[in-house]
Amino acid sequence: MSPAPTDGVNGSAAALMTAHPGRFDELSATAWVEERLALLTERAAGGDVRLSVSSGCAAAGAATHVRAQAQAAQRALARWCAGTGPQCEACDGVIALDRLESLVAAVRCASCAPRTPVDTRWCR
Repeated sequence: MSPAPTDGVNGSAAALMTAHPGRFDELSATAWVEERLALLTERAAGGDVRLSVSSGCAAAGAATHVRAQAQAAQRALARWCAGTGPQCEACDGVIALDRLESLVAAVRCASCAPRTPVDTRWCR
């Protein structure tokens, strides 16, 4: 997956400054978005996953989790490239900055996020 075009970065930085007024200036918003896009690009690529697990079932579960993480990153990357990264895809509200920072692939605000338990055994 290729990095976002410059206009996508500028649009996303402007959207971030609008969504979180007073938290960023233009330069810091652009740097934040570029860092986010780099992280998402890396995660969206997925790549060759080699895991040390004791059974085939565990390896299959880990591989499924890695694929799901890559798909989530691809979705978030597309939204940031379109300039809608800080907006919730469900309600169009603002995604809190702490949520965006802690969940790289967040596309929904805390109110709209699914309430399903997450199996974090393979998150490292």
